[in-house]
Amino acid sequence: MKKIFTLMSMALMVLALGFSQKAMAADTYVVAGSQAMLGSNWNGTDVNNQMTPQSDGTMKLVKSSVALAAGTYEYKIVKNGSTWIPDGMGNNQKVYISEEGAYDITFTFTPDDASTIKAEAVKTGSAHVDVTYLVAGVPASLFGTEWDSSNTDNLLAEQSDGSFSKTYENVELTASVGIQYKFIINGNWEEGDNHVVSVPNSGIYNVKFTYWPSDNYGQCDIDPVTVNPLVIEVMSITGELTGGWANGDWTNEGAWRDMTQESENVWTLVVTGAEIEAGTYYYKAAANHNWNEYCIPGDGSNKEFTFDESGIYTLKFVANTETDELTLDVEKTGNIVVPDPTLFILGEANDNGWAPNVGVEMTYLDGKFTAEDVTFKGANDGFSYFSFTTKLADNPDDWDYITPFRIGAVSDGDFLVTEELLGQEISLTSDGGQALKIPAGIYTLGVNLETMKLVLTKTGTIDPTAIETVEVETANNVYYNLQGQRVAAPTKGIYIHNGRKVIVK
Repeated sequence: MKKIFTLMSMALMVLALGFSQKAMAADTYVVAGSQAMLGSNWNGTDVNNQMTPQSDGTMKLVKSSVALAAGTYEYKIVKNGSTWIPDGMGNNQKVYISEEGAYDITFTFTPDDASTIKAEAVKTGSAHVDVTYLVAGVPASLFGTEWDSSNTDNLLAEQSDGSFSKTYENVELTASVGIQYKFIINGNWEEGDNHVVSVPNSGIYNVKFTYWPSDNYGQCDIDPVTVNPLVIEVMSITGELTGGWANGDWTNEGAWRDMTQESENVWTLVVTGAEIEAGTYYYKAAANHNWNEYCIPGDGSNKEFTFDESGIYTLKFVANTETDELTLDVEKTGNIVVPDPTLFILGEANDNGWAPNVGVEMTYLDGKFTAEDVTFKGANDGFSYFSFTTKLADNPDDWDYITPFRIGAVSDGDFLVTEELLGQEISLTSDGGQALKIPAGIYTLGVNLETMKLVLTKTGTIDPTAIETVEVETANNVYYNLQGQRVAAPTKGIYIHNGRKVIVK
């Protein structure tokens, strides 16, 4: 009896543990966002904003009698305190309040379906809200903390003209860093991209932020107190003529082409063998791999140069840091040589077998490809099969490589070249083209890839060779269909095997 009681007790403990673990495993969902709307500032673990499950499987949170000013309030759903769920576009969700008042806000959400996130605000009464204006951003030497929307040290004070402003005095700023910022209105980040202010030279500055609520507009003004003298360690060219634009202080090393210092104020860069297409190109010079410190032109514009014809050029850039001048001299040294396109006959042509790395190269002239006296021995009951490709693979098994380059006949299956079609145009396609089946003989082939047409002319006859007939013996044999697709278990038909076309009976 004691043993039975013990077993029952153990079973109850296991059952209880299972229920406990199941409860522990339940996902939690918290609404996090604007402090004015939710009482905490983007806190994904605030139990006061935890959603509760509903009988229909949805989650729900109701915030009652929330005093809100007119404006836009943002939020996200946070799963298990760490997974932030945005809307379908990756952005914060938004609640729009058209007028000041007290509101009941209902948040609903179906787990694992971000498209169902919804918030409904219903005005329940009047309320007065004192709107606050705050600024946040980088660097921390200016704002104290980075991108902190709750740092009250960065509150703006109301001015007599109705604007709100704050001035920071004697702040050390670095040219390579600059200033990025946004305004926070009543706990809500202003919409749009971050504002960016370039600092021309490192030094000590007074910085003033001003926001005009009536215009929904703000700005930042910087006033130098003590500016460090600029030390130019290197001048560089960046732009469309030298490998692309560098991204300001986010340096793309490949886009800076360093110049050589010829004298105290003169720097040069000579680029030889530059292949340039006709057109207009933009460029500028900058100091120390950072156009925020010093650049030519310095007014935010770029220099430009127009090449009337394509060619190979020598480019000579000269930057004068004393006169803020940047010049470019060009000399054409040659023409751009464009290699002729290639086209290969793929398949049973000139003793070749079916392989993605073997083909008969055709001759290109005046936009057309030609191959003369190509032999098709007719190893398949008097017929040979072929198609085309603009590129060949490096190894005999890489059919996947040439798939995007293959060209065949417009047909639902193998395309039979009859005697009536000789000398006539046969339509080709690079989209699922089929192999061409041609009687044994010697032919001249002409292909125009602009019109996607093939013309065949018979120039000689040969005796068809005997075909190899095989039985499929093991699953390890590798077979391909005539489109170059590997076939795991070939049935009756014609296939490519060991580089040759065979019949499986």
